Amino acid sequence: MTLDANTVTLTTSGTAGSGNVTFNNTVDSNSLGTANLTLEAGTGTVNINQAIGETNPLNSLNLTSGNINSNGGINVTGEGININSSGTVNLTQPITATNNATININAENNITTANLTTEGKPIILNSNTGNIDSSGGIINSSSTNSNGGDITMTTPANITLGEINTSTQTNQAGTLAVTGQKIGLTGNINTSGNSGTGSNLTFNNPVELNQPVTLNTSGTAGGGNITFNNTINSLPVNNNGLILEAGNGNIQFNNTVNLGRLEINAQTVNSNSPITLDTGNLRINSSDTVTLSQDIITTNGSNVEITATNNIITGNITTNGQPITLNSSTGNITTNPGILNTSFPE
Repeated sequence: MTLDANTVTLTTSGTAGSGNVTFNNTVDSNSLGTANLTLEAGTGTVNINQAIGETNPLNSLNLTSGNINSNGGINVTGEGININSSGTVNLTQPITATNNATININAENNITTANLTTEGKPIILNSNTGNIDSSGGIINSSSTNSNGGDITMTTPANITLGEINTSTQTNQAGTLAVTGQKIGLTGNINTSGNSGTGSNLTFNNPVELNQPVTLNTSGTAGGGNITFNNTINSLPVNNNGLILEAGNGNIQFNNTVNLGRLEINAQTVNSNSPITLDTGNLRINSSDTVTLSQDIITTNGSNVEITATNNIITGNITTNGQPITLNSSTGNITTNPGILNTSFPE
């Protein structure tokens, strides 16, 4: 189907009941980026079974319905895509929004996505009651020649993240704001600035690593801070590792950490809570100070290696028979009143 008019509206809503809308073949704009398609399905279901905008992307796509199921890719350029669902949103194929186009998805229940891509423009996912799962794809709002786009994900339920990229080459990376009951990480998160400025990452809810993950907020013009205000755990328990690349940004842990391994490159590193690592080393490389006031415990042949330019302050460190190395190039090293314990239990 080709949309010859600049604005096309399909309405199947009704007070006594709403009809479904199903696309079993492709939908294209008559020319690149001119058509605007609006679907008003009320509580009916929208099924997209073939690509929309594959040959000629639409300027905008606006969907209002009950459930929305898309098994075809969607391409928009100009304004973007807006989805408002009173049910669930299930996207098994990519949405690509070019130029100034944005992606905005709101649902009452669960949201499941594949790849979502903009060219440095915002991506918003909001569910009123359901889970949000982007682990089936990459959410990418990065830009090579301007600021990265902000990504916002909000729900009172759980969020599972795949790979996230808000980076920029020369400007300011986009922010990632994630609010949910629990945040599961299954892919790397990149809010770095390359030769620009990285953006801060703050997790206020419990974080669970479902596989090894790297968080990168570095930037030559300035690195973003990484802050965990709630627990960090691994699933399987104490198996997956976390790498934090903050450049000259700071790292802050405000609740317990239970992981496989932990590697940090940052300016200052502070932890107000215990850190327990099961299968890998604790390695910290700081260009300023390191303050670990609570217990550090590693097991199963894991070392502790802490290097800083300035002061290093620790509490108890226990390594189950493995080395502990603390090295400061200019500052003091203070372990009192903590105990450094490398004994191997009998």
